Amino acid sequence: DLTKLVIWHDNSGASADWHLQQVEVTSSSSSKTWLFPCNQWLKAQSAGDTNGCRAELLPGSAATGPTSYKTVITTSSIRGAGTDADVFITIFGSKGDTGERKLDNSSNNFERGQVDTFFVSSPDIGDVQRVVVRTAGGGLGAAWHLAGATVTSSSTGHELRFTHNNWLGNTRGRQVELVPDGADAVAATISQLVGYLVKVYTSDVWGAGTDASVYIELHGSQGSIGATRLETAANNFERGQQDEFVVKGSELGDLTKLVIWHDNSGA
Repeated sequence: DLTKLVIWHDNSGASADWHLQQVEVTSSSSSKTWLFPCNQWLKAQSAGDTNGCRAELLPGSAATGPTSYKTVITTSSIRGAGTDADVFITIFGSKGDTGERKLDNSSNNFERGQVDTFFVSSPDIGDVQRVVVRTAGGGLGAAWHLAGATVTSSSTGHELRFTHNNWLGNTRGRQVELVPDGADAVAATISQLVGYLVKVYTSDVWGAGTDASVYIELHGSQGSIGATRLETAANNFERGQQDEFVVKGSELGDLTKLVIWHDNSGA
């Protein structure tokens, strides 16, 4: 079994800094796959100091960052199966859930017969038990025929398959909860998520506001809700402003920790 992976870059080029999500290694002889999560920047800390360009990764360990859930979505090959609507997923486990995440990358996703791959980073939610897939579809051509999904946890290496083979969107319903293939179908009812009202107060000092995207994690005695973007239709996080959001997820029990950050985007 692979026990460690060392990866680095030589810090050359104009934009050498690199944010590595994870590395996946598959043996051609045994077909076994090891996942090495990283979830951090590999970059020089100062001129001449390239130690930060190197990382030692352990298989299935979240020691260097959150757990990564490789999510593969397959759109059916039937006529009209694709959609341009936004698609979201929430992954539930024995220790909590990831929070609802928009599935998006640089490709034109969810086209007819297409397989799209995404990585959802979250605190370890334990053994994956179910997923909720939602489309924001509305209007002409918004309906989507979802064949199914697979989810692989970097902390365990286990891959679970979720089959749907049905429509989402418009009058067909925009949300579906799926249990792993072979699991008890009785469990496949839409979960009653808990809503947490989050009030964020931006300071009333010069330059306090931000146009960056802001994210939050909630941790409690019974589980956690992974990174969730705080966003409403309003112009959020302006100087001296109070913003309110509802973060939905599993029951957390008593809140023990909150993590909040922004992505440094915007003007």
